[in-house]
Amino acid sequence: MAKSEEKTSNYEKLLKDLKEQKFRVEHLLAMTSLMTRMAATWNIVKKVVHKEPVGEALHPAWGYVEFNEAEWAMLVGATTSDVMLAFNVMARLNIIYPDGTCPKKVRGYLLAQANALLPSGQQEEG
Repeated sequence: MAKSEEKTSNYEKLLKDLKEQKFRVEHLLAMTSLMTRMAATWNIVKKVVHKEPVGEALHPAWGYVEFNEAEWAMLVGATTSDVMLAFNVMARLNIIYPDGTCPKKVRGYLLAQANALLPSGQQEEG
């Protein structure tokens, strides 16, 4: 196996390990309205996964990923510094994952929040 393939595999293993950590539903209580908007848009923020870590991170899997903080701030209507502060909390609590996904319970929470905005009879199911 080539060295670059080994590094990519390492990211995938680290991501799998991160996703296997039990999500604590009480962490949803820490969600602010900004964090809710951020979690809802995390899957569309462009991310670059590098073959080697590009920085220090809370969890080693995050060290492989870069994303455009200004783009995310624009999407959620916040400052870049507010987005980065909220991102650090969300990453630490496993509310979002480096690959653009989030735990099933977080997706359920986001769906409930979105459905609360819709008229009766137009809600979507998970």
